[in-house]
Amino acid sequence: EEAINQDAGFYQAYVALGEIMLNRGQSEACLNYVNKVLAVNPNQPEALLLAGSAYGQQGNASKSQAAFEQYMKVAPNSGLGPDKLGMLYLGNKKYDAARNQFEHALELDPTLTEALEGLVTSYVVQKKNDKAVEIVTSRIAKAPSSGLYTLLGKLYLNIGKPQEAEAALNKARELDPNNASAVAMMGSLYLTQNAVEKAIPQYAEATRQRPNDAGLWTVYAMLNERSGRTEAAKKAYEKALELQPDMGSAANNLAWIYAQEGKEMDRALELARRAKVAMPEVAAVSDTLAWIYYKRQLYDSAVPLMQEALKSQPENATYRFHLAAILSGQGKKDQAKTELTKALRLDSNLKNREDVRKMMSDLAL
Repeated sequence: EEAINQDAGFYQAYVALGEIMLNRGQSEACLNYVNKVLAVNPNQPEALLLAGSAYGQQGNASKSQAAFEQYMKVAPNSGLGPDKLGMLYLGNKKYDAARNQFEHALELDPTLTEALEGLVTSYVVQKKNDKAVEIVTSRIAKAPSSGLYTLLGKLYLNIGKPQEAEAALNKARELDPNNASAVAMMGSLYLTQNAVEKAIPQYAEATRQRPNDAGLWTVYAMLNERSGRTEAAKKAYEKALELQPDMGSAANNLAWIYAQEGKEMDRALELARRAKVAMPEVAAVSDTLAWIYYKRQLYDSAVPLMQEALKSQPENATYRFHLAAILSGQGKKDQAKTELTKALRLDSNLKNREDVRKMMSDLAL
């Protein structure tokens, strides 16, 4: 922004700002910047790529395709154009067209990992798993690398072959001990096997290798939370939020921990509100914020949030119980009794919880 203040025609700053906004998921803001560049130079390559991605993020396939096709005319020797166009086709389930673009991208730039992964995905989504594996293994045979073995591990993980995935990921780490993606993926593998205790050290190692990756810190926190290591989880969530303050999942989960502990309630409310801004449509976020309002006896603020969560997930027994508790707090005993009855019908195991049994007694249920 300061560069633009000093030189309004310095297009590189507009492009850089556009990229920042795109990475944040703020496609309209991205377009505001890059369109200023394109108004002066309709063939500026970086701006065309960003515009295509931003339109794609908005679901505007025609404008996205037009921008990528224009880029390909301007930069015919770059693999990025066909790669991005392939991704667009893939998202729109035009698999043959997508494969043609990915193959063209790889002809122009054989090192373009995203294009190779897109090509593999185009076969996987059509259940042509053997072909997908063949593509990756043939490249490994020609030039083995840690990145290719990581891709193979991811592929095996996605098609339900955990033993093959583990072998490929171990090979990736053997070739590059600092391959954090392989480490994190190994953690994902253990998660699919419900082996949380094996996954935790994998993600701990990944956070050491990529200490500025908020996503890794969030997953590491979630694993610790699931295993009952609450203090470690809180520290990891705080680290994720330090790196990326708008990380909605980290904010929501940390707010829930504080709310359950009955500690740091001001912090919990601030985090829950932050999560709601970042993830406004997610039912769990509405539930967390509503429950914190309930804990603070702000029942009128809590009710619409719980109703919003239940509109999205009407069969969620815990959400029904939460609404019952909030209605009971308002003094609406009959409505609370109705909601609690629904909750117990959905999940009879709720009766084993002390707070549920207390409410059942209070409501004479």
